[in-house]
Amino acid sequence: MKINKNDIKILELIQRKEVSSRVEIANKIGISQAAVSKKVKQLIEAGYIKENHSKNKKTAGRNSVGLEINPDLGKVLGIYLAPEEISIVLSDLEGNLLKLEKEKIEDHREIKKLCFKLIEKYVSKNKIINIGIAVNGIVDVQHGISVYSAAYGWSNVDIKSEIEKKFGISVFVENGMNLMALYEKTFGLCKEKKSFVVINIGSGVGAGVYLDNKIYHGKDFGVGEIGHIPFDLSKEARICSCGNKGCIETILSDWRVEEQVAKLTGIKYSYDEIVEKANSGESYFQEIFIDLIPVFLNIIFWITTLINPEELVIYGKINKCGDFFWRELKRKVKEGNLNKNNILTIKTARFDSDVIVHGAVIYALNTLFKSI
Repeated sequence: MKINKNDIKILELIQRKEVSSRVEIANKIGISQAAVSKKVKQLIEAGYIKENHSKNKKTAGRNSVGLEINPDLGKVLGIYLAPEEISIVLSDLEGNLLKLEKEKIEDHREIKKLCFKLIEKYVSKNKIINIGIAVNGIVDVQHGISVYSAAYGWSNVDIKSEIEKKFGISVFVENGMNLMALYEKTFGLCKEKKSFVVINIGSGVGAGVYLDNKIYHGKDFGVGEIGHIPFDLSKEARICSCGNKGCIETILSDWRVEEQVAKLTGIKYSYDEIVEKANSGESYFQEIFIDLIPVFLNIIFWITTLINPEELVIYGKINKCGDFFWRELKRKVKEGNLNKNNILTIKTARFDSDVIVHGAVIYALNTLFKSI
């Protein structure tokens, strides 16, 4: 069967659960019910969709037969190439996660070899029809190329073509923060929002931008790499992983906070221990976090001025800080906001790499019919 644009529209609408009957499809895409019935019949015969009478709906006094993507088509994989480990998830076409596996990266030179090994493990036992991959750094989503990844030292790595050539399966690659934003839009805190920004602070600092109900990439796919914006212009500024000096990442990152406290106290505390001491009222440790507020304000004011999102979601261990930090940050944001009537909603969430790999699964499902 030769698939055309209307066929793909039908499949994508059913996949996203926006429609479940022939009548709804006809109303949604603006073609006659007779034409829809013919196309649905062809798609059923080709094995793409099937009837599910448990999804029947009453329409004009009679049953309208329910439709769903045929689960026998196969399964999808979601993969997250994190700085220190690779996560891989097997999912059915309904988005149900069937298995999650993680493997530590011992040698960054062996990343692709390890990734291929994990894919082979699942391909050998399952019918995999699409793969969504999350990569940190700048990603050319149109061609599936990792343009730049500081964590891996990658430059213009064509990960999409390499995997497709080896396994013969369609692959779609996206920035990890963008897939975190996709997860928030699909299942998380921003389901009802059209425009929002997700920021993650951990070993690095990054952002995912959602504008007008879609991921925003910008001209050269560099949107969201806020961790590599220079902030500290002094001679003493730290060298960033990107090679530049004084980037935001060298100030806000978890490792930098730990390093700064160790230098000032002579004691090596973990980030969690530093937060605990700050929350218990030890002013010295509270000041460590209060001193980060100007950096946060720089990020937030640029975001609100240029994008004006409905919501800002901040991920990371810094969310364990108590009111002493968040009350002061929100006060400063309100005080410095040019438009006093525009109150930015700031929400916090604990980072979990599973959010990104789950976002990769959503991405694999959303792009399922792009390669037909």
